[in-house]
Amino acid sequence: MWFGFVFQCLCLSNFGLLSFYSILAVSETAKKRAILLEFSHWDEWVDVEDDVALAKQNGFRTFAATKDNPITATVDNHLRLYHAGFDVAYTYNLTNAVEARMKVNTLHRISPP
Repeated sequence: MWFGFVFQCLCLSNFGLLSFYSILAVSETAKKRAILLEFSHWDEWVDVEDDVALAKQNGFRTFAATKDNPITATVDNHLRLYHAGFDVAYTYNLTNAVEARMKVNTLHRISPP
């Protein structure tokens, strides 16, 4: 697993083997420049919901991608991202992404769904 920051200049920096907790401890200046904290292989993560919440408590917005092909990027795969608390989901299946987002919006009473 790896983490990356998406900076305002939209450069993705791969932090390699740094642990999740090391990344949360970066300077306040770096946190202010970071747009999103990306979780790769989030579906293999043991406590993904807790770690997403911890990242948010430390001032990060969170990002993860769905499965990496249109067949396995199902509606349920998208919903798992939203239910885990990710702020942003990168999709490999736009049709399923829209359906999942509409379900989440309806659940949260956001109109239009």
